[in-house]
This record gives sequence, C-alpha cells and structure tokens, in this order.
Amino acid sequence: MRIEKNTVLASLILILFSHAAFAQSPARFDSGMQVFNKANYGQAIKEFQAALEENPDSVESRFYYALSLYYDYRLDESRAEFSKVAEKYKDSPWGRSALSFIQAIDLGFYAPAPEKDLSGYLNISYDTDDNIAYNQIQVAEGEDTRTSGMLSLSYKPTIFSYKPISISCNSYGTMYYKNTDNNEYGGGGDASLYLPLLWGTFFSVSGGSVSDYLKYDPYYTSGYDEGRLTFNLFGENLAWTSIYGGSTNIYYASSAYEGYDSHDSRIGIRQNLNALIYLECQHKYSDTRSDNYAYMSDEYSIGATAPFILYSKFFVLVKYMNKLFLNDDPVGHDQRHDTSYSFDINVTKNIFKYLTLGLRYNYTMYESNLRKDQSVLGYGSYNDHILSLSISYVF
Repeated sequence: MRIEKNTVLASLILILFSHAAFAQSPARFDSGMQVFNKANYGQAIKEFQAALEENPDSVESRFYYALSLYYDYRLDESRAEFSKVAEKYKDSPWGRSALSFIQAIDLGFYAPAPEKDLSGYLNISYDTDDNIAYNQIQVAEGEDTRTSGMLSLSYKPTIFSYKPISISCNSYGTMYYKNTDNNEYGGGGDASLYLPLLWGTFFSVSGGSVSDYLKYDPYYTSGYDEGRLTFNLFGENLAWTSIYGGSTNIYYASSAYEGYDSHDSRIGIRQNLNALIYLECQHKYSDTRSDNYAYMSDEYSIGATAPFILYSKFFVLVKYMNKLFLNDDPVGHDQRHDTSYSFDINVTKNIFKYLTLGLRYNYTMYESNLRKDQSVLGYGSYNDHILSLSISYVF
C-alpha cells in the first residue's frame, strides 16, 4: 500500500518549520501555540477552540486544533477537524498536510508528537529460540530463551521556535539462557547526534558499546561508531536516500576467543520508496586478529509496513546475506562461502495510547559450503526460529 505525495513526514516537516510565520496571529492562537509547543495538548485544545470561536475561518487555528486532538489521541475528533481543513483549503499546504493526517489515521498509523523537548521509549521483550544457540566455540542445539530491555531518551531543544538538533541516548541489557552452561548476561549503551542541514537533508553521528559475560568468564566487549548522511530527495512522498558508513571494534576478554577480535567497517545505502516500503544494501569488511575469520559480506533487505486487523500494524523484513571468507579454512582446506535468508514478521497493537504490544517471528536459513566438522568456526548450515513477545511505552 502506498501513500502518495501527501504523507505524515511531509506534514511534520511543515509543522516544525512553520511556527515563525504567525507573528501577526491573534492572541488566542499565540496562547495555543505556546502550550502546544510545551506538549500540553489538553490546554492547547481549549485555546484553539476559543480562537475558533473568535475567528471560525482561521485555517491556522483549525489545523492546530485538529493536531492537538491528534496528539491527545482523540483520533475520531481529529479526523473530523482535519477533514474540514482538507475540504476548504485542499490546494494549500494546510489542506495537503491535513489530508496526510487523515490518511495516517485511516491506515492505523500514529505519528508520535515531535514537539516535546524530552521524550523516551521503554521496551521489554522475551524471546524463545527453538533450534540453535550460535556460539563460535560451542554450538548447542535445543531451546534457548532471552529476556531484554531497552530505555531510550531523546532531547530536542527548541531554539528560535523550532528544533534544529536532536540528542538521543539508549541503554539496554540482556539475559540469555542457553541450554548449556554458557549462559550470557550483558548490556550496553549508545548515543547519537542529529543535525539537520539545508532542504531537508540531515547528518547524524552515533556511537556506543556493549559488554557480554558468560557464566564462567568474560565474553566480549565492543564499541561502534557511525556517520549517516540523509538526502531528502522527494520529501513530499517520503522517497529519500540515506548513505552511511561506520565501524565496530570487538574485543574478547576470554583467551579462547581472542582470534575473533575484529575491526568491522561498513558502508550502506537505504532508499525509501514511500512511507511504507524501503530498500537497503550494506557492504561489510571484517578484519580479525586471526586470518581464519576475516570476511567480506553484502546484505540486501526490503522492509514493508501495512495496516492489519483491529487497527494493528504489520511489518515484514526480508534479508539476503552473502558472506565470503578471505582465506582457506584450516580445517576444511577450502575457502568458506556462506549465504543466509531471513524473514522477520512483526505485528504490533496499540492497546492504550502510547502502550504497544508486539509479537515477532524470525526465521533464518543459514547455508554454507562447509559442514561444522569441516570448519574452524564449528558450525555449518542450520535453520533458526525465534518467537518474541514485547511490550513498549512511548513517553
């Protein structure tokens, strides 16, 4: 399903950069904008209602009244007000933006309000893996479970009535219970900085680290950094291109794993076809301490989102990876070549305002030209099935 030129992101861009245009607005509208920019949508609704009583023909008051209702999650009332704007001002930016939100409401998509200076995201999930626990030293077949949590905070300071930068931080932790004694516990964090440039283009930099521990000894620590430049080539229909590059350093604290110490570098490009579909291609080079594990890989993916029954969202991601090891395997005496196909299906449902329940299924088919007894890696071809249940809250 495709949302044509009028889309939610185009509307949000218009909103973010249009506040300064109302210097001569009536007092009631100005009061509404003040509380709206503070994310006090309940009070903003009252102020814009009063502004409409004074001037029922004010498109600005009508639009922000509808938008306040939207961010207060009163979607039916919001749609009715957006419809008034879209019908009366259909050839103006206001009308096109109103139509975008009408389409979003009809499709069951909710765009989180961008106006808060400080916002956050909390997610807790439980996974069960019924087939294989991938471990470079020991491969164990059977059921494994993992419990993980993530807390994300984003700060978007308001400067000159709009938000030119965004600073975000994430912290996360994982408990991974395997069917062997090699249970893992880990956690980490990352941070990123977002800087908008001209004509909708923006640049972001991010970095982070993670530590993982086995039951008996430390497993590994890793850090990463990435830069990403995004060109909004066709902002009106969400067809933009993101070009990025980054690196990851992994260091294993256990001597049994030290040959896996690596520096990975990657470059990628992502093309959004519209609001619901994207294509992505990534190239990766891994330089390891031991030449046995060095490789190059290419990964191609396509992701799509669609409305689902009972106002749910349905997301599917399909990936194909081609990995070529750079040297002959010392056990199999042949150059190892792996491919994988991955299918990721995720269904989410808003159960109350910003509280979302998610159900995810991931299937991966990993194929190799070498069996696990023919490779220093200790694993060959296998299938993997992972079922996840998660609950998340946006605030």
